[in-house]
Amino acid sequence: MNKHRWPQWQLAAVPSDRVAEQLALEVREFSLVGSASWSGPCDFQQVCERAGFRISYVPLEAGTGGHEALLVPRLDGSFDILVDDDPPPPDSLLAECEGDTDEQRAQYRIAHEIGHSFFYDRSSAPPRRLIPPSPQEERFCDLFASALLVPPGVTARISAVQEVLECRKRFEVSTAVASKALTREHPGTVVIKATTRRQDKPETIRLFVAWSIPNRFAPGTVLHSRAAAEAFCAGAARDEETVRIEGVLGRYLVDAVRMPDVSEILMVMMPTLRLARRRRLQMAFNI
Repeated sequence: MNKHRWPQWQLAAVPSDRVAEQLALEVREFSLVGSASWSGPCDFQQVCERAGFRISYVPLEAGTGGHEALLVPRLDGSFDILVDDDPPPPDSLLAECEGDTDEQRAQYRIAHEIGHSFFYDRSSAPPRRLIPPSPQEERFCDLFASALLVPPGVTARISAVQEVLECRKRFEVSTAVASKALTREHPGTVVIKATTRRQDKPETIRLFVAWSIPNRFAPGTVLHSRAAAEAFCAGAARDEETVRIEGVLGRYLVDAVRMPDVSEILMVMMPTLRLARRRRLQMAFNI
């Protein structure tokens, strides 16, 4: 791999998840110049300037069923990336969490569209699409974007909300992107942002799902978690418990933290079976 050259992938079929991560690593390597480091955020300015992507913020009506971003081939062989200049609706995967910025949410959309560019033949002008768009390609580009923003392996040991927030700060990404990186490394783990609809008394707290990653639970779903309710009152809680959401029961290690917006809870739910397996491996290798 030559880090000074843009990756020369031309995908005529949607490849495996491993290819999405490898491609993201190559683009991140390409972006490293001067004092840039693997341990920090991806330099999108370097990527776009050197690889032929022009970013424009335009009305795309994402909030009323339009696109959050679009990749448009240019006659000179480069691309325009059009990003909606209006925030997404509250139930979007990229819905804001306390501390997130519009720039962080836009970066995910830009990274996703860069992923689509590898399904074009860039030797023609304008670039020519190699295969029709598909849900499989969208999933591939989501994984590519996640791996570009937060490199694979970074969240391998994360199991707590505070570590998710530190990952968000380190790579300058949104809470949702940091959460996606965590669930990518830990299959079965769920990150949930929950809210209260009114200032309930501590003994009658009702929490509702605002978003979940993976997107398993609909916004507005009632959340039954002792740790989450305790975090709402005390600021933080960690417990192993049976969690019930939308008729789904599961045994989880739950780590929950009340966000600066006092009506928000962010929680990481790791299945206890997976946790027990990790503990056995740690004991076997004495780590």
